[in-house]
Amino acid sequence: MGIDTRYSGPGKIGGAWASVLLVKHVLIVVMLGFGSYLDGLIVRLDRGADTIEPAITRVARGAIVMAILGAIVLLLTAAAQGA
Repeated sequence: MGIDTRYSGPGKIGGAWASVLLVKHVLIVVMLGFGSYLDGLIVRLDRGADTIEPAITRVARGAIVMAILGAIVLLLTAAAQGA
Protein backbone atom coordinates (compact mmCIF):
# COMPACT_ATOMS: atom_id res chain seq x y z
CA MET A 1 0.00 0.00 0.00
CA GLY A 2 1.50 3.29 -1.04
CA ILE A 3 0.77 6.91 -0.29
CA ASP A 4 -2.25 8.30 -2.10
CA THR A 5 -1.45 11.14 -4.48
CA ARG A 6 -4.28 13.17 -2.92
CA TYR A 7 -2.48 13.16 0.44
CA SER A 8 -0.82 16.53 0.89
CA GLY A 9 0.66 16.03 4.36
CA PRO A 10 -0.40 15.91 7.99
CA GLY A 11 -2.94 18.54 8.95
CA LYS A 12 -3.51 19.73 5.39
CA ILE A 13 -7.13 19.39 4.38
CA GLY A 14 -7.24 20.65 0.85
CA GLY A 15 -9.94 18.68 -0.90
CA ALA A 16 -12.98 16.48 -0.64
CA TRP A 17 -10.90 13.33 -0.14
CA ALA A 18 -9.02 14.74 2.85
CA SER A 19 -12.22 16.15 4.35
CA VAL A 20 -14.01 12.80 4.09
CA LEU A 21 -11.07 11.02 5.69
CA LEU A 22 -10.95 13.57 8.51
CA VAL A 23 -14.64 13.07 9.25
CA LYS A 24 -14.15 9.30 9.09
CA HIS A 25 -11.27 9.37 11.57
CA VAL A 26 -13.14 11.66 13.97
CA LEU A 27 -16.09 9.26 13.82
CA ILE A 28 -13.77 6.34 14.59
CA VAL A 29 -12.49 8.17 17.68
CA VAL A 30 -16.12 8.76 18.74
CA MET A 31 -16.78 5.04 18.25
CA LEU A 32 -13.81 4.17 20.47
CA GLY A 33 -15.14 6.39 23.24
CA PHE A 34 -18.66 5.06 22.87
CA GLY A 35 -17.33 1.49 22.87
CA SER A 36 -15.59 2.18 26.18
CA TYR A 37 -18.89 3.50 27.56
CA LEU A 38 -20.66 0.33 26.40
CA ASP A 39 -17.99 -1.82 28.03
CA GLY A 40 -18.61 0.04 31.27
CA LEU A 41 -22.32 -0.64 30.99
CA ILE A 42 -21.67 -4.33 30.47
CA VAL A 43 -19.29 -4.51 33.44
CA ARG A 44 -21.83 -2.76 35.67
CA LEU A 45 -24.49 -5.16 34.45
CA ASP A 46 -22.23 -8.13 35.20
CA ARG A 47 -21.58 -6.83 38.73
CA GLY A 48 -25.27 -6.41 39.38
CA ALA A 49 -25.00 -2.64 39.91
CA ASP A 50 -28.08 -1.97 37.78
CA THR A 51 -31.46 -3.54 37.55
CA ILE A 52 -31.38 -5.95 34.66
CA GLU A 53 -34.06 -4.66 32.27
CA PRO A 54 -32.98 -0.99 31.94
CA ALA A 55 -29.34 -2.02 31.67
CA ILE A 56 -30.02 -4.52 28.90
CA THR A 57 -32.06 -1.90 27.07
CA ARG A 58 -29.16 0.60 27.28
CA VAL A 59 -26.68 -1.99 26.01
CA ALA A 60 -29.00 -3.01 23.16
CA ARG A 61 -29.51 0.61 22.11
CA GLY A 62 -25.79 1.19 22.32
CA ALA A 63 -25.14 -1.80 20.08
CA ILE A 64 -27.57 -0.38 17.52
CA VAL A 65 -25.80 3.00 17.64
CA MET A 66 -22.43 1.29 17.15
CA ALA A 67 -23.78 -0.62 14.14
CA ILE A 68 -25.07 2.61 12.61
CA LEU A 69 -21.77 4.39 13.24
CA GLY A 70 -19.91 1.44 11.69
CA ALA A 71 -22.11 1.62 8.60
CA ILE A 72 -21.41 5.35 8.31
CA VAL A 73 -17.66 4.67 8.53
CA LEU A 74 -18.00 2.13 5.70
CA LEU A 75 -19.93 4.65 3.60
CA LEU A 76 -17.29 7.31 4.25
CA THR A 77 -14.60 4.83 3.20
CA ALA A 78 -16.46 4.21 -0.06
CA ALA A 79 -16.94 7.95 -0.56
CA ALA A 80 -13.23 8.57 -0.03
CA GLN A 81 -12.37 5.91 -2.62
CA GLY A 82 -14.66 7.61 -5.10
CA ALA A 83 -13.54 11.17 -4.34
